[in-house]
Amino acid sequence: MSSLPVALLLTVLSQAPETPAQKPTLLVLPLEARHGVPAQQIQVMTDYMAAESRRIPGYQVVTQADIQQLLSQEVRNQLLGCNDQSCLADIGGALNADEILFGSVGRLGRKELVLSLTRLDARAGKPLAGEAERLKSTDADVLLDGVPRILKRLYPKYDPPAPRVKPPSPLLVGAFMTLVAGALQYSAFLSIFGSNFLAGCFPLQQAVFYGSIVLFLLGPIYTSWLQAYLADLIGRRQGGTLRATLVGILLQPVVGLLTGGSVLFFGILGSAVTVTSHVVSFLGSESFQRITRGEVDNPQVQADLLQRVVWAVLSTTLATGFGVSVGVLPGILAMTLCVPATQATAILWGAGVRSPDEDAALPGLFGSDQELPGPLQMLPRWIVGGKREEDALEEPPPAPSPAPAATPPAAPSTPPAAQATPPAAPSTPPASPEPATPQP
Repeated sequence: MSSLPVALLLTVLSQAPETPAQKPTLLVLPLEARHGVPAQQIQVMTDYMAAESRRIPGYQVVTQADIQQLLSQEVRNQLLGCNDQSCLADIGGALNADEILFGSVGRLGRKELVLSLTRLDARAGKPLAGEAERLKSTDADVLLDGVPRILKRLYPKYDPPAPRVKPPSPLLVGAFMTLVAGALQYSAFLSIFGSNFLAGCFPLQQAVFYGSIVLFLLGPIYTSWLQAYLADLIGRRQGGTLRATLVGILLQPVVGLLTGGSVLFFGILGSAVTVTSHVVSFLGSESFQRITRGEVDNPQVQADLLQRVVWAVLSTTLATGFGVSVGVLPGILAMTLCVPATQATAILWGAGVRSPDEDAALPGLFGSDQELPGPLQMLPRWIVGGKREEDALEEPPPAPSPAPAATPPAAPSTPPAAQATPPAAPSTPPASPEPATPQP
């Protein structure tokens, strides 16, 4: 690099007012992109490193943004080629810096990056320390979390920010939401049959029975609300409950038809299998042989027939009940797993990510970033949620840009004439008229 940019830098900075420096100055230079790292990614990491460098105690940090106000674009472009230690030392000396922190980010493979930082003594032009770290992912959080770790190794007194608690995976959050909603639905289903244990108190038994039916039918409404709140509380994902509620309400009759068809099928199957087995057993019995020989009035044959009929009725009833119980299982699985899982997917799909600085809020039918229809704006916010018109009114209007100062009109070079210039006098007076000659 030529000495011209540094000379220009010295000239510009020499015109800046000097302030007594009580702390050593640390100049933080932008990171250098290597091997195809996107420039936007490098800029984000540079800004983050500059902000974290100000947390290093005992230094007065100067960043690129601080000196950009003093340098022209031409000088900044010329300084971009400065990457050796002698050039950096010249810049540090021009800025009266004691140390320089610089580094680079390079790509290693498809999904790995290497971040390296170096401390340079600006007075002597010698490196003080250097650290590097392999970042196993190109995710933004992984890249930004690598900066404080390297700064901590370079500057032991540096106090890194508290580690961010990452929200759990949406898959785990959805599974937990499904289990909680399914448990509520299953408890409401069991309470319908559990009301039979209160048969001794008929009014209480009827109240529990019909109340359980109402809770079971309203399950898609309150389970979707609870799922949305759990998604915000655990997974930091905010979304409305309208879509999940509609999905649950529409799936309820489908599940009812599925359960009814399954109960009917397995009940008929159980009774048919039992009756068929009894018929086959009777056709191969000795009583059937006696009946074919005409011994219908035989007491032993009649006793055997009565025993077989009683056992056939009892076993068919038990088999039908067992078939009905088996037929209810698909409906239970659908209401406690399939429907809650579908509702959880509807809530998490397209839900906005809540900032860690914000607290979880009670969900409504609409998400916080969704426009609320006009007729629903009369309802309480904790029911419908959404974005209202008064929210837009509460936002401060953008500050108007200052109007350019009016330029006073330029004074005329020559003052206007106060009065019209009088006409010039004639050089020779006009000739007097000659007297007329009398005619004879």
